[in-house]
Amino acid sequence: MRKDYCRDVWTYVAPSRGERTNQFRVADENDEVVAPPGVQDVAVSGSCDFCPGNEDRTPPVVDVLHDASVWSVRVFPNKYPIVGREEPVSPPLVVESSHGAHEVVVETPDHGRQFVDLTVEQVSRVILMYGRRVAALSSDPAIQWVQVFKNHGPAGGASLFHSHSQIIATGRLPEPIRGKMDRSQAGGCMYCSVVVMEEAGPRAVLANEDFVAFVPFAPQHDFEVWIVSREHVSQLEALSEGQRTSLADMLLQVANRILLLTNSYNFLVFCGQKDRELHLHVEVVPRFPDRLKAGFELSTGYSVVTVTPEDMAAQLRVGLSRPGLR
Repeated sequence: MRKDYCRDVWTYVAPSRGERTNQFRVADENDEVVAPPGVQDVAVSGSCDFCPGNEDRTPPVVDVLHDASVWSVRVFPNKYPIVGREEPVSPPLVVESSHGAHEVVVETPDHGRQFVDLTVEQVSRVILMYGRRVAALSSDPAIQWVQVFKNHGPAGGASLFHSHSQIIATGRLPEPIRGKMDRSQAGGCMYCSVVVMEEAGPRAVLANEDFVAFVPFAPQHDFEVWIVSREHVSQLEALSEGQRTSLADMLLQVANRILLLTNSYNFLVFCGQKDRELHLHVEVVPRFPDRLKAGFELSTGYSVVTVTPEDMAAQLRVGLSRPGLR
């Protein structure tokens, strides 16, 4: 884990990540094998490490949920982790231990079903597993932050077709997370105020009993959506079964609407850990191959969006009435 020369900016150096299989890669003229162009073309699961019957092809499971005699969600260490590498260094360069954990959450045993194809009950079980793993990983005194995230589609950073998400535990608290926590204390929580304001405003997308989804006032990406708990819930594992069901339903609805616009997205789960409080919320980020951050954004850290947040929300609300959506 290396530090920038002068800024408090850190980089994980993980050469093994380049060795992982990428089923979305588009082959060039010198490649002998052309990767399948879409999920619908990967119907055969015999060669998939994540499918039932191939459990011996992954590292040993660390947690699992069963549905009758078959597993429904399973978790194991990533074979190509970002964290866990040590390296020597000479001053004035600065490195730090990258102690941590990197886990894969296989969301379904069914190779042909993507996240948006799962039932609300299945996604609720995935969220239950997220809470269990965050609690387990954050119990390590050396761990400062546990991040749950999903990459879907080639522009979202996915490299395998079988539906899965990931969890990374790190020994350093990222500065953006620290900023979120500073504004998320009970009694004066920014998210509590924002969720009330946005539900009744022009950026609202949808709502249910426990969560509100809206386009943030200053999105970092086109059609970015936040899903925020109405109640000041911090710990993911503290969600009731009903709240997990509400969050699962909301995630499915938002993801379905995003897929009307692009085939790639990420979602990022933010929740309190250990003695640190953070209002539970999920940020869903569509990824458009033709809308990459360019020179001005890369050099300044500012973001540029091409649609007003209010128009983004209006377009996403239209999806509520389109056929085939939950």
